[in-house]
Amino acid sequence: PSRGARMAPVQLRPPKWEKHGSGHAQPSFRPLNLEPFKRQQQRQLAEWRGFASDGQWRELHNGHFDWWMFPIDDGSQPQYNVRCEADIAHLLADAEWAGGYAEGVRTCVRAWGWDADKGVRIEPLQGEMGWTGWDVRLAKIVRSLWLFQHPLFDSIQAYEHSV
Repeated sequence: PSRGARMAPVQLRPPKWEKHGSGHAQPSFRPLNLEPFKRQQQRQLAEWRGFASDGQWRELHNGHFDWWMFPIDDGSQPQYNVRCEADIAHLLADAEWAGGYAEGVRTCVRAWGWDADKGVRIEPLQGEMGWTGWDVRLAKIVRSLWLFQHPLFDSIQAYEHSV
């Protein structure tokens, strides 16, 4: 499905690269280096698994991880930005990265008390689960899911509309 067909009630701005007239990388772009994304992602997931097993859900949101966990087109750390459709395809083609991406989304929103797969609030909340008021982080996750045309987009956007 096209990105436009997947949009729910709220319009999202077009990807930054569409301002340049195509979904293809600019001639000066080098191919995306997957390794920094994978290294940072796997380190982050290991930390989050520990927090989750200890019920320390609030601790999960104390870090700075948005850039490599939920890449967008215009983040403040350009080395983790996706610059074109080819970057997204490159990341999604790596099974380890793609699996970690989905796990990261599920874990991050679980800490806020949302079941990403069922698209519902977790009740009762467990331990330190609950909304932290990090609307910018949630918006980045939604944007990343939209750019990647990920199946969890509708669920997480529903959560965004509910908080």
